[in-house]
Parts: sequence; structure tokens; C-alpha cells
Amino acid sequence: MARGASTHSLSVRSTSPDKSSFLCYSYLYKVSSLHKVCTFIRKANEERKVKDDCHHGYCAPRPPPGVGLTLAGHGVQKLFGWFGGPGLISLRQWFEQQGFQPAWPWVALAIVGEVGGGLSVALGFLTPLGAAGILGAMAMATFKGHWKNGFWLNKGGYEYSLVLLIVSIAIGLIGPGSYALDTLFGINLPQALLFGVLAVAALLVDAIGILSSRKTPVVI
Repeated sequence: MARGASTHSLSVRSTSPDKSSFLCYSYLYKVSSLHKVCTFIRKANEERKVKDDCHHGYCAPRPPPGVGLTLAGHGVQKLFGWFGGPGLISLRQWFEQQGFQPAWPWVALAIVGEVGGGLSVALGFLTPLGAAGILGAMAMATFKGHWKNGFWLNKGGYEYSLVLLIVSIAIGLIGPGSYALDTLFGINLPQALLFGVLAVAALLVDAIGILSSRKTPVVI
């Protein structure tokens, strides 16, 4: 009997390490699987955050501020007459000569589009609004002010205004980039959607102005 008990004890002792190993491996497998699940969830959340940031334009490269500052300076020429610019009175007279009646609302739109839009894009602040403002101002300049002179700038053509129009579309769709006031203040605007709506509105306003100004003879 003692011999049988001894044999049974040896059998239990011999199998105990195997059971312990099995339990240990099972535990490690569960922990490893849980770690994999947690890692997968974390990576999915990070990818979603990156996509959200890109959707708002925060992962895009920062547009050169010189583009916005150049256009703002162009608008300041018209607003204050600085840097050899025409000033408000001459700008109003130009709009009147082109058939815009009354002229002051169109003067205001041009100034807001160039000065406001230029500063907005340069600082990366409310970028969709600024880009749409530039688009409206440059579309008006292209099709009403320079189209009749052809493409090249040295002949008074629309080369410069068209380039700025294309740049405004790119900035409006891509966004302000990471180093911008929109990012700093956490302003999460639906970049492309909002720009698209405002751009269409700006082009409709331009079309109304161009068509209505044709009723008055254009003075060259």
C-alpha cells in the first residue's frame, strides 16, 4: 500500500511542473493577447486622430506667409495709398469707370478680400474665410480688370491675379498647417467644406457684379 501511495505521489510530482507550465503559458498568452488588443486600439485611435487633424488641415505644410503678406500689402496700397498705391478715392473712381453702381460696396469687398484675406492666410487665422476672400478678390481682378489685356503681366494681363487665385484655392483646400493661429487656438473648422461654400458664394457675388456692370458703358 505504501508502495502504491509512493508511486501515486511520484506521479503527482512529475505532472505538477507540466500543469504549472501550462497555467503559466496560458496566463502569458492571455496577457500577450490583451496587450495586442490594447496596442491595436491605441494605434487605431492615433490614426483616427491624425486623419481628423489632416481633415482640419493641421498636418499640411504651412503655406508661406509671404503670399498673404504680399496680397495684404497690395490691398493696403488701395486702402491708404501707401507704397505708391492709388488710395480709396482712385479705387472708387476705377470701379465707377468699370460700370459698378454704387461703387463703394465693391470697393469694400476688394479691400476686405485683399487686406483681410491676406492677413488671414499669412497668420493662419480663420483660413477658409481668408482664402475665400482672396479667391473672390482675385476672380474679380482677373475677369473684370485684366482679362481684356491678355495673360502676361507686362501688358497688364491677368498673370499675377490668376496665380494668386490658384494659390488661394490650394490654401483653402489644404488648410493652414501646424504652425498657425487656428492650430494654436484650437479652431477646428471644416476646412475644405467651409472654403467650398464660401468660394461658391464669392464667385456668385463676382458674377452678379460683372454682369450688372455691363449695363453701363465701360470707360477706358
